Amino acid sequence: MAFTAMELTFKKHWLSIWIESDSTYVVYVLRNRTLEVPWRLLARWHRVCRLLGHMTMVVSHIFREGNASAEKLTWEPVDSFEWWDHVPAFLDSYLRRDRHEKFYRFSNF
Repeated sequence: MAFTAMELTFKKHWLSIWIESDSTYVVYVLRNRTLEVPWRLLARWHRVCRLLGHMTMVVSHIFREGNASAEKLTWEPVDSFEWWDHVPAFLDSYLRRDRHEKFYRFSNF
């Protein structure tokens, strides 16, 4: 999905992108522009790396608990790829929650 996001932002001439992911592997690959991607994605990864040469990108890790909007999207049925130019109504309350509430993750050491 991160590859698709980068390709679409480039097509829309948005030359700055901030990607948040709950996958530490995706964050590692994007930050280091490493070739450690599955072989079936390698050709697409090379295309994305060429696009990134024309873009400014920030990549950060976020725990799932801190991104209620993304969590909600995982539960939405999808028949095909969709792009929204505005926040869909079913995400509005989750997006407000993400912006205004603080979430903490606790673990035992």
